[in-house]
Amino acid sequence: MRKTKFLILGVSMIICLTLLTGCRVILTQEAAEEKPIKPQIVKIDATVNLKSQKIIVRGNTTLPPGTSLELRLKPYSDSATREEIEPYSIDPEDTVMASAGAKVMEDGSIELTVLKRPDPAKRYRLDLLFRPDRQPDDVKLRENIEDSEGFASLQVDGETVTGLLMHVNIFKEDELFGDNITMDFMPKQKTP
Repeated sequence: MRKTKFLILGVSMIICLTLLTGCRVILTQEAAEEKPIKPQIVKIDATVNLKSQKIIVRGNTTLPPGTSLELRLKPYSDSATREEIEPYSIDPEDTVMASAGAKVMEDGSIELTVLKRPDPAKRYRLDLLFRPDRQPDDVKLRENIEDSEGFASLQVDGETVTGLLMHVNIFKEDELFGDNITMDFMPKQKTP
């Protein structure tokens, strides 16, 4: 009789502990889901390396893996002076001379991308563009891009979009900073 009481008591305690443990896990999961996620500012740290006819882009970002980025090479007008181009006080022409896509890898690096310089005797602006509206379905962006460097409202292919724009000037191959150099992408400056 005594063994039966201990057996019933032991089984009852095990069942109660199992049920309570299960409830604790469920409550913990629900609490974790309800916690608001603190938005982080997106950072893109990219460089361009000029090697004769090659334009090589590398970088790192806090954007999630799988994010798509666009690269667009636009020429400046032949009448534009270096003094206007260097501080980004004028925009290039709307024509895209070369373009490529890049993906964000699992480690946060930007996929190595190589473009060909169409004409070494021209000046260009290379744009690195992140568009939230053009991301794969599996990319979940929790970051706050409005406060990030380079946030802009842009005209792209005739439509107004918001996103992040980084750019770098590429000078003529025979000019200063035109070849055998590595430069950092700069965020698009907010104009007053």
